Amino acid sequence: ESKLATEVSANLLNEVPATYPVQPIEVMVTALALSLCDLTGSSTHLIELESHGRIDSDGRTDLSRTVGWLTAMYPVHLNTGDTTSLNSALRSVKETLRSVPNDGVGYGVLRYGAGILSHSDNIDVRFNYLGQAGSIFGDDSLFEPASESAGPTSAPDNPRDRALEINAIASETGQRLVWTHTEALAPETL
Repeated sequence: ESKLATEVSANLLNEVPATYPVQPIEVMVTALALSLCDLTGSSTHLIELESHGRIDSDGRTDLSRTVGWLTAMYPVHLNTGDTTSLNSALRSVKETLRSVPNDGVGYGVLRYGAGILSHSDNIDVRFNYLGQAGSIFGDDSLFEPASESAGPTSAPDNPRDRALEINAIASETGQRLVWTHTEALAPETL
């Protein structure tokens, strides 16, 4: 687990989107893409994005009778090009993410339900931006987030379906990133 300082997180959530027409997730995925470029030497990567599955872009989906946590997981092909320009990489990632219909909701139905879409099993990285948690806990709230870790989200014996999984959430105290990886990606091997 790692945490960005409060002022870095504030810049990511407020200053950068105010200066450039981008969303925080586009900045984070660009940083991930450029990091993968540095690590692998390749400017193209296939990653899996995970987002909440309660998008109702057309206004016709009634989610009022659903219960539980819904997610959408879908592949995204990132290409930062041969440039080292942060602006060019950010523009490329932004355009790629914005071209995904309905933020990926519906991909699972087309792939698993209808069998229309094929899928590559060569995806090693999953990224999930959980959004901003600050508005959930106000100053007058009876509850506040726990400072300690909730522990593992799955049993250690369960096989990992991705070599690296990154979950990010923002709050007033900073940006929290939880990195889960296979033993093959342990820091001492990189």
